[in-house]
Amino acid sequence: MDKQRLKQVEGISRTGIKAILQLVPGGGALAEIIGHVWTDPAQRRIESFLKQFEVELERLRVDLAVVQDRLKSSEPAQVLFLDALNAAVRLTSEKGRKQLACFLASGLSATDRETADIAFLLRGWTELDDVEKAIFWSISAPMTHARTESWIPEELGIGYFGGETHDLRMKKDVIHRSRMEHLVRLGLLRARDEKGWQEHKIGYQFSNFIATNIGLDLRMLLGGG
Repeated sequence: MDKQRLKQVEGISRTGIKAILQLVPGGGALAEIIGHVWTDPAQRRIESFLKQFEVELERLRVDLAVVQDRLKSSEPAQVLFLDALNAAVRLTSEKGRKQLACFLASGLSATDRETADIAFLLRGWTELDDVEKAIFWSISAPMTHARTESWIPEELGIGYFGGETHDLRMKKDVIHRSRMEHLVRLGLLRARDEKGWQEHKIGYQFSNFIATNIGLDLRMLLGGG
């Protein structure tokens, strides 16, 4: 990225966001609300997200004029943009903002149908907590990688460790089952044995699940290969 473009990216501010929102039908009112209630942490998150978004546009070689035209004329693009902006305010990690930028840049450089599909994937992704995302990333990994619970950082609470009581293990098991079912319900994972899943005869170990086509599309979109 050249110095002039980098300077433009670093200069993104509350005023810039409000100007972009004016392009979106209904965004003018939202821009005024932002002007009154925007807090410093929220502003920093939005600005960090838009820097990542600019980088993604650069990587995909998408001109900003194309983005502006789509935001003016395409309802799916408008929906995706507002969904991404709403998600950016809640994101606390740089990794999350980079992933969000991948969604938005890919969606705004696609056809309306593809943009709507990407918006669908984004809504599912924002429903997941950090543990569910780590579980999905592990299970959807290429076959050359091991798909085991050991991929999940211990501090996220997956797995059993010495000294835990039976009650605590039971609670963890219930939460883990709920997370796996959530990933299945969103269409990102499926059981290897669908009949066994229906009859509740299979366990919730990672080896019993694989990514769906939607899940693989999501992984590819986020640069997971």
